[in-house]
This record gives sequence, structure tokens and C-alpha cells, in this order.
Amino acid sequence: MSFCALVAAVFFGTGAGVVQRSTPYKGTSCSSRPVSAYPPQWQPYAGECARVVALQGIAWALWALYLFLLIATIIHKFEIRTRPTPEGWYFKKAKAS
Repeated sequence: MSFCALVAAVFFGTGAGVVQRSTPYKGTSCSSRPVSAYPPQWQPYAGECARVVALQGIAWALWALYLFLLIATIIHKFEIRTRPTPEGWYFKKAKAS
């Protein structure tokens, strides 16, 4: 399970990073910028700006989800948990009078 979560996290993180770095479409600029404001090679796809930004957002969300799953799986697999402090180790318990 942890290997699958690692593979999925790498896949979606890489995909989201590539889309973010290679496309000129950013966040809420889709409806406010004219088509001529984009580079010439991206102007034919300006109508798909909202979809590209949405796919990027979904990819980042899936990256975070699978990263959380990976960390939780590792914690569960190696039984990492907090242990109670033994009484009297750090402080002396007050005696009831």
C-alpha cells in the first residue's frame, strides 16, 4: 500500500508541476485576460484555460492526499505512536495526606 501511495504521489505531483510550469494559465486570470495576452502557441487553447487550471488543482489535491496516505501508511506499518511517560520518571508524584 505504501509503495502504491508513493507512486501515485510522485505521479500526481509531477503532473501538477509540469502543468504549472509549462502553461501560462494561472488561477483566476482565465476570464480577465484577453486571448492576445497569452503566448502565440497557447492562444488556440485559451478557451480551455479554466479546465487546465482545474486539472492542475485536482492534481495538486491528489498529490497531497496520496502524500498524506503515504505518511499514514508508514506510521501504521512501523507502529509509530506516542508512549506514555512512566510515573516518577520526570517528576515525583505527590503523596496524599
